[in-house]
Amino acid sequence: MAVQTPIANSLEVSVFGDQRNVSAKFSSVADGDTWVTGLGVIMNVDITSGSTTPKAMSAQVSGGTVTFKVTSGPDLNTYANVSGY
Repeated sequence: MAVQTPIANSLEVSVFGDQRNVSAKFSSVADGDTWVTGLGVIMNVDITSGSTTPKAMSAQVSGGTVTFKVTSGPDLNTYANVSGY
């Protein structure tokens, strides 16, 4: 399990009232890797495979941390988008 760091210049943070949206792209994500988003609570998470042969992906959330679940990974150029506060 590795802690993921977004690709340079890919991290975007937006604020909508009391909600924040954080999105980032990662060069390579394996099953069990984590991303500490900076949020206290994540309400929604979307993960998109960027591999030329897309991988089946999902995520688990605990507080403000995302744990990636990748079937037959790793996945390349993974995009993640979370919202919360």
